[in-house]
Amino acid sequence: MEKNELTFSCQISSRIDLSKILQFVEKMSQLNSYILIETSETTVNAKSLLGMCVFVARITSGGTALLRASGSDAEIALKDLKNLLLGRF
Repeated sequence: MEKNELTFSCQISSRIDLSKILQFVEKMSQLNSYILIETSETTVNAKSLLGMCVFVARITSGGTALLRASGSDAEIALKDLKNLLLGRF
């Protein structure tokens, strides 16, 4: 099983559209990997709509997040997570 981690500074807007979060969670749910986002305040499952809504509400632009993914498509999961947190999803 492939395991990947990525740490970087977030540039996500706290006012990200709910439909984008839903679209993102649906995409993550199609992947086989176990996907987590960790900050100093919280850890959420990227496949959880409620978890992602809480995460977006709490993250501040410039905050640091650790992305963890394990599974056969972990690299794809991390790429999509990074794009979301950089405001490019």
